[in-house]
Amino acid sequence: MRFSSLRSSALVSGLHAWLHGTRLHVRGSGHRIDRHRARLHTTEIEINGSNCRLVLGPGAHLWGCSIKLKGHGAELHIGANCQLRDVRLVAEDDGSRLFVGAGTSMTGPTLVSQEGGLIQL
Repeated sequence: MRFSSLRSSALVSGLHAWLHGTRLHVRGSGHRIDRHRARLHTTEIEINGSNCRLVLGPGAHLWGCSIKLKGHGAELHIGANCQLRDVRLVAEDDGSRLFVGAGTSMTGPTLVSQEGGLIQL
C-alpha cells in the first residue's frame, strides 16, 4: 500500500479497519475518500490525478473489485448496502462520474465512464 501522499490527511485514520487485503495506490493531490462503514476485501483502488472523490456508502461490501479514478475531478459513488463481487469500476478523464445506486448487487461487469461522461445505475 502507498500512503505517502495521504500522510497529512484524515484518510489514513481508520484505513486498517476496512482494507482486508485491499491495495490502495494514490498519486496526485486533493483526493477524498468517504467510506461510511463500507467493507472491502481484496479490492484494488487506484486514484491518480487531482481532486478525485470515492464515496463508499454505509454497508457497501466489495469483494475482489477493481476501482480506478483518473484525471481531474473524477468521481465514483457506491451506494448504501451494495454488494459487488469481481466488478471493475473506472472513472477516467476530467470530470467523469460513475454512480452505483443503493442496494445494487453485481458480479463480474466492467463499467467505464470516460471523457467527462456520467453513468448511473
